[in-house]
Amino acid sequence: MRPRTCSDCTGCLLCRAAAPYPWIVRSPSPPLPRPLPRRAALELEQAGLEELAQQQLQQQQQQQAHAALRGARKEAERWVARLFEAGLDAYGAEDSDLWLALAKYEGGRGKGGGHVYWRATRALVDPDPFVLRFRALQQGG
Repeated sequence: MRPRTCSDCTGCLLCRAAAPYPWIVRSPSPPLPRPLPRRAALELEQAGLEELAQQQLQQQQQQQAHAALRGARKEAERWVARLFEAGLDAYGAEDSDLWLALAKYEGGRGKGGGHVYWRATRALVDPDPFVLRFRALQQGG
């Protein structure tokens, strides 16, 4: 005689316990998946690990490339700043166009031009043309 399960039973202990509660519906459990052979499971695991290692290597290479670009950008910004400073040392007292170019450059980098305005008004012999053009630049003109 084979043992009774809930799928073909009306009198087992589980079915009798659930009988007073009609909203409890006993259904057979789904069949369990067949386990993979050991070799196939190991091959799948190895393939997954190799794919994960490849993804991590790609991420690491991308991070290194981004770090190199950030370093190059900072170096270029320092170089441009040195060029502006050299030009301002040589021609800063009379060339308002150079001061305005520096203000545009700083504004393009997301920095305010207030410090450029302050330095220009003190360095220029006649700051009035610079002030007019700087205000027009700040108003979007």
